[in-house]
Amino acid sequence: MTSFGKPYIHAGLGKWCNEAGLPECSSHGLKKAAATICANMGATDRRLMALFDWQSEKQANVHTLKANKTKLAADCARLLGQFFWRCSGHSENRVIGFTGAHPTPRGLTEN
Repeated sequence: MTSFGKPYIHAGLGKWCNEAGLPECSSHGLKKAAATICANMGATDRRLMALFDWQSEKQANVHTLKANKTKLAADCARLLGQFFWRCSGHSENRVIGFTGAHPTPRGLTEN
C-alpha cells in the first residue's frame, strides 16, 4: 500500500524498474516471477489468488501446475536413480539425486 493507503499500480512498478536501471523489467514480468517463486515454494492456488488479487483459479493454476509437475518429475527421477542403483548390484539403500536444473546423467550425485 502507498502512503495514501492505496494499492500500488502496475505503471508505478514499471517506473521503479526504469529508475533502478532495469528497463527490460516490467510489472507483468515481476508479478509472474513472484507467482512462480511462490508456487515453487508450495503456495496453493488460493494463496496465490489472495496475494495477487486474482478472482479465478485459472491464473493461479498456471503457476501451481507447473511447480507440481516439476516436483513430480524430480521425485520420479530420484526413484529411477534408486532403481538403477539397486539393479547395479548395490544392496545398500542409497538415494541417488539430481543436481542442477535439469536431471541429466552428468548431474547424478549420491546423497
